[in-house]
Parts: sequence; C-alpha cells; structure tokens
Amino acid sequence: MINRIDVGECLICGKRNRYRRICNLDEGRLQVISCECGHQFVFPVPTEKRLAEIYGLEYYDFMGFNNNFQHVFNLKLKSCERIIRQADSLISCVSDERRHLDIGCAFGYMIKAAQRAGYVSQGLEISAAADEAIRLGFNMKKVPLEKAGFTDSYFDLITAVDLIEHLLDPKEFLEECNRILKKGGVLLLVTPDCSSIPARIMKGRWPHYKVEHLHYYTPYTLKKLLSSIGFGEIWSGIGMKWLTLRYITNHYEKYHPHSIEARILRVLGILSPRKLFEYPLPFPTEMVVMGKRM
Repeated sequence: MINRIDVGECLICGKRNRYRRICNLDEGRLQVISCECGHQFVFPVPTEKRLAEIYGLEYYDFMGFNNNFQHVFNLKLKSCERIIRQADSLISCVSDERRHLDIGCAFGYMIKAAQRAGYVSQGLEISAAADEAIRLGFNMKKVPLEKAGFTDSYFDLITAVDLIEHLLDPKEFLEECNRILKKGGVLLLVTPDCSSIPARIMKGRWPHYKVEHLHYYTPYTLKKLLSSIGFGEIWSGIGMKWLTLRYITNHYEKYHPHSIEARILRVLGILSPRKLFEYPLPFPTEMVVMGKRM
C-alpha cells in the first residue's frame, strides 16, 4: 500500500483512500497506483526535466514516421475518419459552418479527416510535430489550449486523441473545452482503458503504462469526471485503430523491450512475410468517450 497522506485526494472520487500499487516505471523511480474507485495515476509526478527528455524530436519515431511518413499518416487518417463518424452521431447543434478543433494534433491527420467530413478544422500541438504539420499546410497553433485564446461557444466538435492521459490537470483542460464548445457540441476523447481485459491480464506489461502517461481512466471514472465538469449525454465505447504488426512491434521495443510480447513479435517479424507485417488491421486498442455541452 501507498501511504494516503503522501498521495492526497483522488482526482475522481476526492477521497483519501489507501492505494494499491500496479507496477513500477522508469527503473523503479515511479509507480502506477490505483485508487479504490478504479482511477490510476503515476506517483510521484515525473519532473519537468524527465518529461522534456521524453517529448523530444524523436518522440513519434517509433510509430514509423521517420521511415515511411506517408504510409503511417494514411494509417492514422483511416482511424481518425472512423472517430469523426462516431462524433457526428452525437452532435445536436445546427451550424452553417461546422467548426472542429483537434487538440494534440501531431502531424495533422485528424484535421484532414475532419476536413473530409465537411468541417472547418484547426489544431493545437506543442511538440516538434507541429512544425511539420504547419509545413504540410494545416491550420494550427503551436500553443497549449489555455493559451490559444478561443472565444466562448466557438466549436461544434473538439477531439483529443491519446492526450488526456498526458495531462497533469485534466479538470482545467475539460473546463476549457466545455467553455469553447457550442451548446449541443461534442467533446470526443480517446484514451487507454485501464479496466480493459488486456490491462487486467498483462498488468505491468500493459503497453500503455508509460512514464508520460500521468493518469489512467476507466469508462466509469472518465464519465464521472466529464459529468463533474457539466457535460451530459456521455457515451463510451471501444476505440478501434488501424495498426500493423510492425507498428505494434516498434511500440513494444520502445516501452517494454524485455517483455514476452516483445520477444514473440520479434520472432514473428523474422518469420512473417513483409507484406503481412505491414498490412493494416483494426485493433480494439483503447476507449472512446464522448460528452455533449448542455
């Protein structure tokens, strides 16, 4: 058990519970711990220096952008198009010009997916990927959300894919999203589900346990957090992403190189035809949670 006085109140339930350790990170310097309500988080919080080391110029290289940019971009785009279709099903505001914001937009694949669906789309990204996205012609700002200066009730749709788990203060982030959404507009989040079957079976080998992931949610805890901010008609479901075995292998090589999964994938990489290893398939990797501004 982790001493509850050292950890403080849970982000979700607000209680000072006794916390259960899930696994160690960063060679034992950090721990992933779980509250009784199911919310998990990293303790202690990594230093700014450690996080800056992680979010360097090479952060996205393991995805394959450095070797085959267009192939990986198209793979991401295919997943984003599915996400946009899911969000469209919940939006109830009527606008002559549908506006979309993607926060943490990386190289701009979600922006392109939204444009294809008829949105006027823009993005926010603070990493080095922003420079490439701007070079590619996407409308975006290289600033965090709180410094973007958007007016109230401006967007019909906000997406944040693989972002909220990185945020130290997700409540502040969600409050700002709620402010800049139109009434009836939708916030769509994609994030790992720490109550999923793979997470429960793999425990510390679960590929989403990373130093830079500060919070880990379940459908229950994320819905509860959204509700506390004022979002309504909250929906959750399984998030499907188009991935290749090469992409999955690279992920394990970076984050869990000594795991049995990494060893199996290395063998598959040797024995499998290259076309099979590079063939995109849909995988149920995370969860999608949507909430509407009421």
